Amino acid sequence: MRKSLIGTVFILSCLGSDCSARQPKPASPGTDSRVESTQEIDIEQLLLAEMNRLRAEPESFISVLKEYRSHFKGKKVFRPGEITLVTNEGVSAVDDAIDFLESAEPLPALRLSAGMSKAAAVHVEDLGPKGKYGHYGTDGSSPSDRLKRYGQPKVGTAENLGFGEPDGHRMVLMLLIDDGVPGRGHRKNMFNPKYKVVGIGCGNHLNYGYMCVIDFAGEFVETSGKKP
Repeated sequence: MRKSLIGTVFILSCLGSDCSARQPKPASPGTDSRVESTQEIDIEQLLLAEMNRLRAEPESFISVLKEYRSHFKGKKVFRPGEITLVTNEGVSAVDDAIDFLESAEPLPALRLSAGMSKAAAVHVEDLGPKGKYGHYGTDGSSPSDRLKRYGQPKVGTAENLGFGEPDGHRMVLMLLIDDGVPGRGHRKNMFNPKYKVVGIGCGNHLNYGYMCVIDFAGEFVETSGKKP
């Protein structure tokens, strides 16, 4: 009998000043045939497109989650041709996401900010090569500190981090399900109506292979360059 491989990915959320590090290990759902592969489109662009589709058409993700749910055996996910993934909650987290989507109201699209994306990319470049994770940089900077280097965030900020998943569509689904995160902070950030601007940075990670940083703000006034 062939031994199954076990894979894990994890996510971290930060809302305002609450940037405590947690390390849940949700599995990442399958791809959607309507979405281009990451070989054809940059992952940051795909993440933005997927988050905006999720906000505009929440119900369109229900069938994807139901298909993903069918591959569970206990807390493990078995998909043909893929490694076995281990979840914290099993199907209950997927069911919770489905229940949420059934009553979710559509929201306007998020606008991509160049300055916020630079702040997100800086965090990837800082943590990725060192194999670290968390919302604070190695220089002690918070998400808000990094955003203020490239502009002025207004009407609140938040940050989602995802590790181990190099596919934009799957990353969004992972954040939507929020397995192992009691408050579902990543989902709440993506569906918070006050957030209208987003910055996205993705890149390699020494220990988890890949990581993405997604920064949210209600408004963001861009500056011409990085502040000291």
